[in-house]
Amino acid sequence: MNNNRLLALLVKKLQIFVKKILIEKYNFN
Repeated sequence: MNNNRLLALLVKKLQIFVKKILIEKYNFN
C-alpha cells in the first residue's frame, strides 16, 4: 500500500477545494 500516492491525491483535492473557496470570496467582493 503506497501512502505517498494517497497523500498526494488528498493534497490535490485540498488545493482544488481551497481554490474554489478563494474564487467564491473574490467573486463576493
